[in-house]
Amino acid sequence: MSGARIAVNVVLLLGLLWVFSWAGLPWWVGVAVLILAPYWLGPIAVRLATRHPAQPHFEPFDPARHRVPDWATAFLDGMVSALQPAGFAGAARWVESTWARHVTCLVTVLLNAEARDAAMVASLFTSQSPTARRVGYTEFTAKLVDGRRLMTNNNAIPSVYPPVPGKVVTQLPQVSDPARLFRIHQLLVGRERASGREPLPADGDVAGRMSEALTQTMQEQTRTGYMYFDTAQDAYRPTVKGAVLMSWKLLPPMRQIRSARLRRRAARLLAELRA
Repeated sequence: MSGARIAVNVVLLLGLLWVFSWAGLPWWVGVAVLILAPYWLGPIAVRLATRHPAQPHFEPFDPARHRVPDWATAFLDGMVSALQPAGFAGAARWVESTWARHVTCLVTVLLNAEARDAAMVASLFTSQSPTARRVGYTEFTAKLVDGRRLMTNNNAIPSVYPPVPGKVVTQLPQVSDPARLFRIHQLLVGRERASGREPLPADGDVAGRMSEALTQTMQEQTRTGYMYFDTAQDAYRPTVKGAVLMSWKLLPPMRQIRSARLRRRAARLLAELRA
């Protein structure tokens, strides 16, 4: 933490203590309020700042127009090369920067016609700075004829949203090799004894389908009570319940507990599948 930031925090603490003293409250009340600030300020920030557009915009990646860090393109290059021998094809890339505030996503979608599976490889970043937050993961999706969606990814960040009927998401952060992740995905789909899979879309509108998938996720979360649709802003926003729960899931100790639980669950599944 920089000296300037420390100085600001000290001033805020002294100011808060003075306010509580002026109000006749014990000094420890002010300290408790300050220590617990993330737990009451966080939900307020999430509630006010989170806006997901009704129609996310994926535009074709153009290196001349889009500033993307080298690691993001290198990540996609590596994952695509590893998946091509497994029967996946596709090379187009898109950029999405409207969905989450200050977050840009570079993404590609590969299709496996024989397996009827789609693979999405995504790099998410907050800026081009080497110290900026960045996430890269691969996700496979199988759509079954009974309407269910089976999704397998290696994202290490637990979702802040609750599960919804008809959508089974398996996270395996320990599996960095996308070819191995695909084999595990096939095992998981096979365990469902599904009657069949839907054919892959033939219209070629991959960007439109990615946009629809994000919107569908928000529509599902309106039914859980986490989100609602703000007609005035044409965007999905958190409810009070959603803002509180999503914020607290991202704060300690819940963040560490949920991450450890995710890895333990993944380890048990890998041992069970012997994969």
